[in-house]
Amino acid sequence: MKGGYAIAAALAAFSAGCGSNEPAETSAGTPVMAEVRADRSEDRQIGLELQDYLVRYCPPPNAKLPPHLKHPDPRYFSTDKLAVLGPIFLCYNIATITVEDSRVTIRSGLENDAVGRAAGEAFCNLIQGSDVADFTPGHELQDKEGRTIEACPARSD
Repeated sequence: MKGGYAIAAALAAFSAGCGSNEPAETSAGTPVMAEVRADRSEDRQIGLELQDYLVRYCPPPNAKLPPHLKHPDPRYFSTDKLAVLGPIFLCYNIATITVEDSRVTIRSGLENDAVGRAAGEAFCNLIQGSDVADFTPGHELQDKEGRTIEACPARSD
């Protein structure tokens, strides 16, 4: 019976993309669930390596975190607390990892608010420490509509 579910899931995924030039929307979650998008094999490799790095870096998908950390309201966090929790906000809000010309764009479930900007800062720090296209300028963290939350400077050291 497992094979039947796999076939149904594959057909659903295939039919969701038919008839549209836009990629199907992917819900935000942990990195292991993120879709990696790239046209060139070199870019796909960068995306897969970053996804692997995020899977190791982030808490596991079944980690028991308080709901206010998975769905934070910025009104309840100080600036210092936001900075410390930025990586967690990022880890639970990744929808897609797109790579084009070695430039990484993560589309997220975050908004351009204090929580999203804390996650954006964490994203830039993570990219620059990942050894995955870390000297390439222009990596971005975006909200679910594709608006930029944070654009990362190129690593210079």
